[in-house]
Amino acid sequence: MSEEVGSTRLAALLERTRHPVRGRVRLGLERVSDLMAWLGNPQDRLRHVHVAGTNGKGSVIAFLEAILLQAGWHVGRYTSPHLQRFGERLVIDRQEIDAAGLEACLKAVLQAPASGEATFFELTTAAAWLHFAGDGRLAGNNPEGKPAVVLLETGLGGRLDATNLIRPEMTVLTRIDLDHRDYLGETLEAIAFEKAGILKKGVAAVSARQCRTVSRVLRERAGQVGVDIHFSGEAFQWQKQGDGTWSFQEGDDLLPMPAPALAGEHQYDNAAVAVATARRLGVVVGEVLARGVAGAVWPGRLEWFPGRPALLLDGAHNPAGAETLANYLKTLGSRPRILLFGALRDKDWPEMVSHLATCVDAVFCVPVDASEGVAPDHFSARWPLREPEMRLFADPAQGIAEAVRRLPPEGLLVVAGSLRLVGTVRSRVEEGLLPWLAEFPGTGRFKGIP
Repeated sequence: MSEEVGSTRLAALLERTRHPVRGRVRLGLERVSDLMAWLGNPQDRLRHVHVAGTNGKGSVIAFLEAILLQAGWHVGRYTSPHLQRFGERLVIDRQEIDAAGLEACLKAVLQAPASGEATFFELTTAAAWLHFAGDGRLAGNNPEGKPAVVLLETGLGGRLDATNLIRPEMTVLTRIDLDHRDYLGETLEAIAFEKAGILKKGVAAVSARQCRTVSRVLRERAGQVGVDIHFSGEAFQWQKQGDGTWSFQEGDDLLPMPAPALAGEHQYDNAAVAVATARRLGVVVGEVLARGVAGAVWPGRLEWFPGRPALLLDGAHNPAGAETLANYLKTLGSRPRILLFGALRDKDWPEMVSHLATCVDAVFCVPVDASEGVAPDHFSARWPLREPEMRLFADPAQGIAEAVRRLPPEGLLVVAGSLRLVGTVRSRVEEGLLPWLAEFPGTGRFKGIP
């Protein structure tokens, strides 16, 4: 935990929230409802945009955050998991919560009688709401009179997720696919139903483009609660141009847009969802929307670091994310590539590897977590492919060193499969432990392909 916190006391508090009983996933709203009632329901003093989906939640939030900041709003952001520091989960105006603030919020939450049975995610969500409600910029009494909102990402599913205690200003549904089947159901229909649980009567809803099965489930649920969903590709359209710019169209409004700050074809739809959401929140000036699209920051998602060889970090940690990464890698030409791969045991890692294997020359498998990660011998026992070459390493540092030794200067090291692995490697970049890379840019993104 030392890499996440700034004090020994805070490390101890975080360990208390990670108690084995609390660490288990237990969906439901009763515990968090009791917890927040004891704390005075601080979440009711905040405006929210509630975001659920399988992939793209963080990217949509990053675009929306950038747009609203450009428009002069105060913006809170609650996302999970984090890459490198726990404070990344609780952010106001792009400033992470500091150690003292997090310590105070966790102490207050752990004093609640209802905290004894609460899960880790429920406790940290409660801490987030305390932090946001205690900041005058978000609680509606900021001295500048600026509008304010909290962008709230669900942890797991939606219907029974701890964040679903709120009545938001808007709901947003990103791409929905198969993931977390142990908790949300084995079928796409079951998972879409759980995600659709954030829809509420009278609350405007925007959705990314969805497959036919998911779209049907979302429409059925929307009809039951009495709300219209505004789908990308229907209520609003986007069209990419040859130079990477694109246009957003809704009704008679046609807005030119710059290339999204985040790499990948899928980010055009994520950016369009964010633009449509911002417009429904009242941000309609085309220049403001465009500056936000061009200014989004979301580390660890198709994030490039120039070097010889170059490094590409991507948080793909489920089959749909791996497929998106594979499609992106196919656009990069024939440069030699090695994949540094690690995964948690609850993920369908063989399918992830199957998507990515056709795009790389070798796969170097590494452990990412002693208690929850796939062990190297398990990779060997269940390896689904004959090609490309697969090798096992005791830790990421060893895998990185061998990849750099084997790759030519024009080559590419791709790191994916687990956000924990991506965060570990990104920390090594920041600390200057990968000297073959160019200087760390510190912006959370690198424009262009090295």
